[in-house]
Amino acid sequence: MKKLLALMIAALIVLSLAACGGTGSSDNGGNTAEPTEPAELHISDDTDVLDMKITPPKAYAAVSRSLDKLGDGTVFEKNLGYTFDDGSELTFATSTGVTEDEIGQIKSAIGEDKIETRETAGKSFFVFEYGSEWYAINQTDDVTYGIQYKLAEGSEDSAVFDKALEGVSFTDNKTSEINEEGMGDISYTLDSGLNVASCYDDLEETPDGEMKSKAYTWRFGKDKDNIDFRFVIRVEKGKKLEDELDEKKTYDEKEIGGLTWTAFNNGDGEYYEYYIQHGGDVYIVKNIGVSTGWSTTRSDESFEAFGKLMDSISFK
Repeated sequence: MKKLLALMIAALIVLSLAACGGTGSSDNGGNTAEPTEPAELHISDDTDVLDMKITPPKAYAAVSRSLDKLGDGTVFEKNLGYTFDDGSELTFATSTGVTEDEIGQIKSAIGEDKIETRETAGKSFFVFEYGSEWYAINQTDDVTYGIQYKLAEGSEDSAVFDKALEGVSFTDNKTSEINEEGMGDISYTLDSGLNVASCYDDLEETPDGEMKSKAYTWRFGKDKDNIDFRFVIRVEKGKKLEDELDEKKTYDEKEIGGLTWTAFNNGDGEYYEYYIQHGGDVYIVKNIGVSTGWSTTRSDESFEAFGKLMDSISFK
């Protein structure tokens, strides 16, 4: 939700002017503060977005569960997302990381005349259409609840969105199912001298529970609002290396720790995107620095820590 709203705020401002854990030895990021015991449950069985209970759609092509956690493991955002065969997408989200000012920016940019209010399960959601997407948002105290529906190309049918909003309810249960630790065959170690301020843990599965992709995004810094740099590791199951590369970019082969990586060459002698084919899967490791919303910078400290991460990587 926080990420979705941040992107939308930036776009609206322009219009109006416009990823804990892992298989490595580090335990930075940890588990959720109040997790349920890991069980043999697929994401398709999960119907709790913290204390918002949802009614999942009956048929979809893939489902994802994203948990945004503080360094001590406390979950401050959870998303459940559904992708359909026609390209439409439905996301349920709960977050404690959205401010009243950000909500105010959205309302101001959209315009009060384009916002409607809908009551569901005892809460008032403000609802609006933005481009090819529908949003329903409620803020109760410090918690924000949201539903986003991206229409299929050329479609104007918002029935899935309407049904999703009507199907939510609320409980006192803020515990959460957690994503299984690890991401396939990769092992790595985070520098113990780094402070993990927060970690974004994202898992995508097929409806029957087969992993499609998994990613961890670590944010390093003083706290979640003061980030120095970020790293991400992602696995794309059943993919080919060439499918993950950008044809507009130049890549070099780099040998690190006995592994041959395909590395993005930015022309300045800096390598911060690495790709490797391992069996039938592609693994991606990036130093994504720190973003201002308009640009990304990578410090010398981030490159030093990123080099240590790359040196630590091995595969089963």
